[in-house]
Amino acid sequence: MVIFTCDCGKNFNNKQSAKNHLEHSHKEEILDLEVRLMYKYEKCLYCYKKVEGPIESHLRPHIKKIVTKFFDSWMSKSS
Repeated sequence: MVIFTCDCGKNFNNKQSAKNHLEHSHKEEILDLEVRLMYKYEKCLYCYKKVEGPIESHLRPHIKKIVTKFFDSWMSKSS
């Protein structure tokens, strides 16, 4: 049973495979979306520290949390 179909056309039958795919194949796209969101805030949404320097560089260590948030949000909208 397919639980997730990525915009690139790949189908997944479990959440972990889908998250791994997003993290490894679409990391840059997801980071770009998150960077745009972070411009509205003065603190990181993941570690709550003030972001100094490039936002994208700051967010890279948080990629697993970002992908999980992105995936969970997508799953809640599709159900």
